[in-house]
Amino acid sequence: MNDLSAVDRRIEYLRRKIYEYDDTGRMDAQLNPQVAIQKSIDQRDYQEELEQLMYLRALPAQLAKRANENTSIKAWQAALLVMFSTVAVVIASLALWMVSL
Repeated sequence: MNDLSAVDRRIEYLRRKIYEYDDTGRMDAQLNPQVAIQKSIDQRDYQEELEQLMYLRALPAQLAKRANENTSIKAWQAALLVMFSTVAVVIASLALWMVSL
């Protein structure tokens, strides 16, 4: 399986930063509005990155789930396979017969 430890570490880092901004953001807004605005922008960027990484982290599980699903061949697909295989054998046989003449 793929090693996603770096992604996991980044996810944890982003979660801590977002929590930190949530925790200290109210105090910063009262002390310095410009710092609060910058932290708000950073927090939004961190949140977007976190969502993207969470999606990336979920992909292997989704792919594994799809790979394990039972996919049966449909009857019409089997019929087409048999028909075209038969046509290919007939054409090859005719070509060999015509060469031998």
